[in-house]
Amino acid sequence: MNIRWLILCLVLSACSGRPPAVSLQGYFFVGQSDEKAAAAENPKLLQAVTEIVLAIYEKQPAKLMQYIHAQEGAIIDAKAFATHAQVGQALDNPESMLYRVLWDDAYWKKNSPEDEIRSYRTLFGRAGEIRVGLFYYSATECEARIDFKNRPPMGIMANLVLRKRGDRWYMMNFF
Repeated sequence: MNIRWLILCLVLSACSGRPPAVSLQGYFFVGQSDEKAAAAENPKLLQAVTEIVLAIYEKQPAKLMQYIHAQEGAIIDAKAFATHAQVGQALDNPESMLYRVLWDDAYWKKNSPEDEIRSYRTLFGRAGEIRVGLFYYSATECEARIDFKNRPPMGIMANLVLRKRGDRWYMMNFF
């Protein structure tokens, strides 16, 4: 019985793919350039983006919530800021669009006019390597644009925008 369980676990892990590697492609200044600040913040931003991508890939809403500012919330559907609690509810609700965008391939397969539109989890799993370009708007706001090394079809994808509060970077909006 234990050997069957082991084989099942190995098969499931092989089918799920490997988590994507995340690397820094480059950084740019949309506003005034500050090389010293970028040198200090690039590793922090890359770490945040890596943890956010892995939380989506691993379907870990609690890890994503660590990147939502408790008082400011985040933009989840391009309309307006949602509170911290509203983001948490959307991440836990299979009927919410945020949940569907991040994790629900069955929804996209059923409702998408294009066959290649999938959840971000699936896209990240197919990517192999994700290359991040950081675009600094200011010392406290940065857009993280992603590029997939293996170029899977992306469907409709926005860029992650992060904002710095204190010594931490938080998501201002989801991908």
